[in-house]
Amino acid sequence: PARPPEPTQNLLLVYIDTLRADHLGAYGYPLPTSPTIDALAATGARLDAAYAPAPWTLVSTASLFTGLLPATHGAGIPGSVRNEARATTVTQLSGRFTTLADVAESHGFATALFARNSYLGHGVEQGFSTVSNPRRRDGAHTVDAALEWLDDVPDDDRFFLAVHLMDAHTPNDPPAEHRAHFPALVEASEGQLKQARRFRREFGDADYDADEIFYRQRRQALYDASIRYVDEQVGRLLEGLGDRRRDTLVVVTADHGEEFWDHYELEQRVYEDPRRQWGMGHGHTFFEELVRVPMIFAQPGVLIPSVVSARVSHVDWMPTVLDLLGLDGPDDIDGQSYAALLQGGKAPAPDPTLVFDEVCFGADKQGIREGDLKLVRSVTEADLLLDLSADPGETRNLAAQRPADVARLGAELDRRLAAAAARGQRLLGGTTPEDRALDDDEIDELRAMGYLDDDAE
Repeated sequence: PARPPEPTQNLLLVYIDTLRADHLGAYGYPLPTSPTIDALAATGARLDAAYAPAPWTLVSTASLFTGLLPATHGAGIPGSVRNEARATTVTQLSGRFTTLADVAESHGFATALFARNSYLGHGVEQGFSTVSNPRRRDGAHTVDAALEWLDDVPDDDRFFLAVHLMDAHTPNDPPAEHRAHFPALVEASEGQLKQARRFRREFGDADYDADEIFYRQRRQALYDASIRYVDEQVGRLLEGLGDRRRDTLVVVTADHGEEFWDHYELEQRVYEDPRRQWGMGHGHTFFEELVRVPMIFAQPGVLIPSVVSARVSHVDWMPTVLDLLGLDGPDDIDGQSYAALLQGGKAPAPDPTLVFDEVCFGADKQGIREGDLKLVRSVTEADLLLDLSADPGETRNLAAQRPADVARLGAELDRRLAAAAARGQRLLGGTTPEDRALDDDEIDELRAMGYLDDDAE
């Protein structure tokens, strides 16, 4: 019989904030945003249907690092109607949950997290022996710090290095050499670029004037140029691995995507938004542009080039990586491993049903995708039923025409949420997650990134 593959020695997680899958060349985007990531994907396994369980950072990262659904771990913003732009209290990820870094550290790995986002604190950093998350640091400086740490790790030591790159998140300010790849930015004045960097801007009806059309084009082009800058930093990380690259599993993924008015009109009809900013940013819906994320695994000589079409969630990432590292992790989680799929073997297909939970703008919502049907429920708003086979752009709400599907999917969503909540109570052992007020430095940083309004206190 064939010998099982040797476990990989090290793990490099490149965690890119606000990166939607369909803005990478490897996922079909026609503009030159990601030559390095595209080349990496060509050498490894590209997961074509990877999903975040929530459309914002704290919740999705907690799920990635624990294998637990949002309803299980409970991290996020308290309240049934939320406005992150004014929220200065967050619910922490409890230390009673086990993270991937906890497991790696317990097996002697050197562990480090280099980030630039307050939401990569609040408990998701537990298990990392080195945590560097300063304010206002760009991707180049984050990579510099990560590579300096890596240089100090002895060659014989195993490591788990997580590098979070924030530069695709607003306000986007990519260097001129990266803007030069995108025609909408080449002729733009500094004033026009400054206007396009604005995170929040209200629009009127669907008949936009020329200025608003140019704003939208430049806004998206700034995002694309920022991805190009991030892609350059990914290349520096890969080069910095040196000889250890052959012993290192590299994973590139994101916490969520970004919307550029993809569903502006539909959101205005269906949802309330406390910002009055329908159709832009993230944190407010479960449309594909916000929850479908890139997921790429690469290690020369270990993972063969492939495209994996099986639908997977962030909660499946931790058990998959632990299998590839040859480590035993917690059994009581929501995710399941798809390591055998990545290694070219036969394995049970991952559960095709996805659960989405926890928005940070608007009324609380939960969603479920089963096959090509996606149901989104809200505590105060109408149900939204989408059929992605007939309507891949998610433009038509079928809830009124298909009440039986709404009822069936709603019952399955209730079952899964109840099971997740029960798992969370069991793991918490009678304790409750802690709500904590943000400190002044965190508030200033979140305000600078466009999360908080200027008068939020």
